[in-house]
Amino acid sequence: MKQMKRIIVFLCAAVICLSSISLGACSSPDNGAATGDSANEKLVVSGNDMIINTEYGKLYYPSSWQDKFDYKIETDECFMVCFLGKISDKTTEELYRIVFADEGAEEPKNAVKTGIIKDKKCIVYLVVKDFSDKKYTKDEINTFYAMQDELNYTTEKLSELDGFERTNPKSK
Repeated sequence: MKQMKRIIVFLCAAVICLSSISLGACSSPDNGAATGDSANEKLVVSGNDMIINTEYGKLYYPSSWQDKFDYKIETDECFMVCFLGKISDKTTEELYRIVFADEGAEEPKNAVKTGIIKDKKCIVYLVVKDFSDKKYTKDEINTFYAMQDELNYTTEKLSELDGFERTNPKSK
């Protein structure tokens, strides 16, 4: 059953994010990661959406998961927003990440190119994480998979970023 759910999640990501993948390296203006209070200052809950404000624009996640959701921003090599499932205040697991990399930079490992932001000369990638080998209960794993399915919601809303163009014309 776990294998089937992983396949379904992978297929959803592939359908939404099918594109040619080019190689390039990540770069960003800052180094480090924003977590905890500094990261959550960028999070706004509005109706059905949790909105993460970034230098590239707004990223969305359904507010129905507000009690189990967290995120972090990493800027070590590229600008990344990591979407996290939360078991407790101390235990989170990365579900997926949206990566903003400069054109011509090396592609992040296991990434699918979803689009470009022309005016910022930036390529947008999606990286879906596999956590099935972690030691969680069946209910926790099922919750993580359900939360991971929301990547469809997040990637559909990427079209609202200024200058964003999908690399797969069949996508919305």
